[in-house]
Amino acid sequence: MMKRPDMNPPLKTGIAALLAATLLAGCTLLPERAAISTFRLPDPQMPTAGEATVPMTLRVLTPAATPPLNSTRILVNPRGLEVQAYSGARWSNPPPLLLRDYWIDSFRQNGSLKAVISDASSAGSELSLTSDLMRFQLVYNQGGPAVMVQVDAQVLATDSRRVLAARRFQSRQPVEDQPVEAVIAGFGVASERVTRDMVNWLHSVSRDFYGETDPARPPSGTGSLTRE
Repeated sequence: MMKRPDMNPPLKTGIAALLAATLLAGCTLLPERAAISTFRLPDPQMPTAGEATVPMTLRVLTPAATPPLNSTRILVNPRGLEVQAYSGARWSNPPPLLLRDYWIDSFRQNGSLKAVISDASSAGSELSLTSDLMRFQLVYNQGGPAVMVQVDAQVLATDSRRVLAARRFQSRQPVEDQPVEAVIAGFGVASERVTRDMVNWLHSVSRDFYGETDPARPPSGTGSLTRE
């Protein structure tokens, strides 16, 4: 059987060059992946407690949340029940984690409790803060765009799991919806306002609980834990 002759080398080279050029040209036609900006909450600025530290440790559990609140998307509620998300922008962590770390930092800055730990810590605690994140999004209504933050919180006695107190915290902060940095700043303001209310509430609950668990302490409200 006769051997089939090879293709003309110059022809082979030309075809290869044409194929490479075609592939290269095809790559340039593919859509470029949009750049994604990642944001975190602005750092909290909590005032130092004006009363003596309550000698108790608080464990802050990550807030419970359902989709899409537990994703990294920055949510927008343009009208009715419709939920959208900012294009090209994300949170650095899902909002439940952002808020957990934000609260821990805030409670420590305030200093009204002996110690504040996260749910990742193996240390013991007398009190636990559990919560449900209900709203963390930009909404549009007749008053214009605004950031909404809503949290349902409960303070538990860690050992018995008894609910000592429960309260809803919410804040609405009007914002400019562009650029996205203005919206992030609005989330910071609304989160700080909610957290300041939580700090005062937690101090009151922990002080009362400390008075219950330590018979040597006089009842709360006598001024024994205030600074002179």
